[in-house]
Amino acid sequence: MVLSGFIFLLFSLAACTRGCNYASSLCGAFIVYTSKNLDRADAILNPNSDHYAIGELMPTYIIVKLCNEVKINCVELLNKEYLSSFPRQIKFSTYIDGNWVSLGSFNCKFTREKQLFYIKNDVFTSILRIDVLNFIGKHSLFTITSLKVYGSTILENLKVNNMVYNRVFDLNNKLIRYEDKNDIDDIMKSIRVAKMLMEKSKIIFAGILGLTSLAVFYFIFKKSLQR
Repeated sequence: MVLSGFIFLLFSLAACTRGCNYASSLCGAFIVYTSKNLDRADAILNPNSDHYAIGELMPTYIIVKLCNEVKINCVELLNKEYLSSFPRQIKFSTYIDGNWVSLGSFNCKFTREKQLFYIKNDVFTSILRIDVLNFIGKHSLFTITSLKVYGSTILENLKVNNMVYNRVFDLNNKLIRYEDKNDIDDIMKSIRVAKMLMEKSKIIFAGILGLTSLAVFYFIFKKSLQR
C-alpha cells in the first residue's frame, strides 16, 4: 500500500500542463481591463513578439478573459525589451463568487528569457488577473512582451486522471504479483507507457521516470532479500 501510494503521488504531481495557450488572441482571449498607466496591453496576447505592453512604474493590473474555462497550471511571462525596467513581484488571481481569489505571488528574474510560474490550483476559470506589484531596473517605464497561460479543461482533466489511475493500479498489481525477474520487463513497460501517456497529455514532471524506477527496483531488491 505504501509503494502504491508513493507511485501514485509521483504520477499525480504534475507541475505544468503545456499545450494550448489559453491566453492567445488567436483562440479568442482578450484583455478585459487594465490600470490606466498601461498602454498596448493587447500586445501581450499577440504571438508577434515585436509588440509589447508598456507602462509607468506604479502598481499595475491586467485582467484577461481566457479563451476557455481551464484549471490553470502554469503562466509564462516574457520581456524581451532592453531599454525598460522589469516586473519584480507579481500576483495572479481569479474571480470567484464576486471576489478576487489569489492563485499565488511570485518573484520575477531580471532576464529576457521566458519565465514559468507554476500554480497549484483546483479551480476552473476563464478569468486571470495579473498584478505587477513592483519593478527592477533603472528605466522609467516597464514592458511585458507576452503572456501565455497553460492548463487543462474539465474534460481533459477527467481523461488524464482516468489514464493515470488505470496505469498506476495496473503497475501496482504487477508489483504485488511479482514472482521472478522475468516480470521486470513487464513492470518497466508499464512505467514507459505511463510516461508516454503523461507526455501526450503535455504533463511535465522532471525526474518522474527515474524516481518511479528507483521505487520499483527497491521493491524488487527487498523481495530478493526475503527469499
